[in-house]
Amino acid sequence: MSQLSIRLFRDFRAQLASGRPLAIRRKKAQALLACLALHPGQARSRDSLAALLWSGTTDEHARHNLRQTLFALRQAITPDPFIVEGERIALKEHAVG
Repeated sequence: MSQLSIRLFRDFRAQLASGRPLAIRRKKAQALLACLALHPGQARSRDSLAALLWSGTTDEHARHNLRQTLFALRQAITPDPFIVEGERIALKEHAVG
């Protein structure tokens, strides 16, 4: 069973399988979650995600922002739906329904 339900059209809305809505207010956090939710189980490189979401900043700043955003999402969503293996990040295959 999936643990997250995400609506991307109109207004962003995410909720746990229990029905509890997730308060993810930062647009970049919403975008990161949406990007990974489009293809659960398929890992993306940290560099590609950082470049996609923070293209107007230095590589170092973009990667810092990615780390902070991922940390915030992992605190908001329990149990942790992410797979983080070195330089690659994905949502678990059945995390989103």
